Amino acid sequence: MSVQYGNIRERGSRFKKLLATSATALLVSLPLAMPPAQALPTGPGIQDGHNITVFHNLDFIAVFGYEVGEQLTIDVYRGDHKIGTASGPAVDTGATEEGLLGDGGLEVNHGPEGTPVDGDCWTGHTPDVLPGDRVVVTSAGGTEEVTVDDITMEAPKDDTSTADPSDVVVEGRASDANGAISLDRLDSGEIRVGSRFRANPNEVVRIPGTQDGYRAVYKAPYVIERNRDNVDPKQAILDGDHAMGYGHIAPLPAETQLVDGLGGGGPAPGCEAAPKQANAVANSDDDFVNIVSDTLNLSGTAMEDVSGVNVTLSDGDAATTDPTVEATDLSAGPGEKTWSVQFSRAQLDALGDGTLTATGAYALSGGGTTTGATLEFQKDTVAPGDATADPAGGVYNTSQSVSLSAEEGATIRYRVGGADPTATFGTVYDGRQIQVTSSQTIKAIVVDAAGNPSGVASFAYEITNRTQTSTSLKVSSKDLKLGKSRAVSVSVGPDDQAGSRIAVTIDRPGALSTITKRGALDDASRYGFSYKPTARGVYKVSASFAGDADALGSDSAVKSFKVVRR
Repeated sequence: MSVQYGNIRERGSRFKKLLATSATALLVSLPLAMPPAQALPTGPGIQDGHNITVFHNLDFIAVFGYEVGEQLTIDVYRGDHKIGTASGPAVDTGATEEGLLGDGGLEVNHGPEGTPVDGDCWTGHTPDVLPGDRVVVTSAGGTEEVTVDDITMEAPKDDTSTADPSDVVVEGRASDANGAISLDRLDSGEIRVGSRFRANPNEVVRIPGTQDGYRAVYKAPYVIERNRDNVDPKQAILDGDHAMGYGHIAPLPAETQLVDGLGGGGPAPGCEAAPKQANAVANSDDDFVNIVSDTLNLSGTAMEDVSGVNVTLSDGDAATTDPTVEATDLSAGPGEKTWSVQFSRAQLDALGDGTLTATGAYALSGGGTTTGATLEFQKDTVAPGDATADPAGGVYNTSQSVSLSAEEGATIRYRVGGADPTATFGTVYDGRQIQVTSSQTIKAIVVDAAGNPSGVASFAYEITNRTQTSTSLKVSSKDLKLGKSRAVSVSVGPDDQAGSRIAVTIDRPGALSTITKRGALDDASRYGFSYKPTARGVYKVSASFAGDADALGSDSAVKSFKVVRR
């Protein structure tokens, strides 16, 4: 049976306080198939016996299972850029009883007891930890990391979807890099009102119509762990502080990720010397810089003491010159400021395709500059290949079912006759065959994932109920002595194909190349010649009529003969 801990914030800043009274918080009433701790997915490279815990909305990260006194560094990266760091010796957490390697660990931005020591607070500033960021832990044993999952939570509310007036729900979403987090992993839901009241949801269900939405449901008489003052349970649940996530169980697994309803992060009490990082390139008006892009507009935020912002756009190539643009509309404040910049098409063209990184340099009113969160997006100015059609355009005797194809991930728009399709005009091809029952032209354009359009491809189909033909080939199959000739005769029926072209192919033995003789059918729709082989062996002969305006093409059977000694 997995055991759920009480929330770390209520327990104080050391893990051994966290463990106190945890054994009573059993989720025995949750109808969830909670897997054993060792079955929970772990972040890349977490050593057995270690744990990385993330409360991203509190900018709070903790690590457990290290040797007391071991030097630990916790870094937060957005892309390849470090946005926050903290380091210090692992302090005693008393955690080995929970199956971890050691008693030591750090709890960064939890709220230190007394004067902060190294590792209690973020260094310099408190990063705004967001889903998709990487948490990297460096210790004597090497480097370990997890990716921050996207777990959110709304305020508790009455459940109006049922007739029971006692039901309370907390809704949110939960996904990781692989998609939605399954409901059976969301095993760490709870409600707290200080130390007076604690309860767990009866069930966690999927919000209908969503991939990653969850709904934690509290139903009377509720799963109450503690009610010291005998408060009204429903009101306590509505007024209380909720948490949701996974991995906050005993024994502690490698990875724990939760969202906590206590607030929006920033420095914890006692860490005010590390203000929340508000310098950030936050938004772009384009997800991709592509062939049709005009200008690129970026915007972001800056701390109150910032007097100017310069933004540099880089492709990571030392051979190119990275353009820098000064923000001209930095707001006056007070409080957090906003700004925006614009890069011209010429500046974008000077950079290579691939990942572009926008980095801000923030000038401080008191002198000097500081950094902030960067923003990455993609530049892709390579047009996709044209669409292809199967069968290809051409003359056909019957109706055709046409399939269109393009590179993976691209969208095809097409038109049947009329104006050319564009990246935004035309029917989106959904994979179903296009039925061509009369002569017509299909025009198609490909738009790749970056929004780049291809050229317009045209596929003309002519449906005519032309005459079906048959091609007959006459060649004796008797052995032929070397030096003698063999007559080859071809006829096409019906016999009204005079003047049309016919091709006769002779596949010669050994290393001799294949030869093709072409000619026009005579008035009787026939064609013939005499062929003199040059070497011994088996010769194979076939004929092909390509068809014409009123007749379909056809191929003969293959005939063969053997050339022997004189």
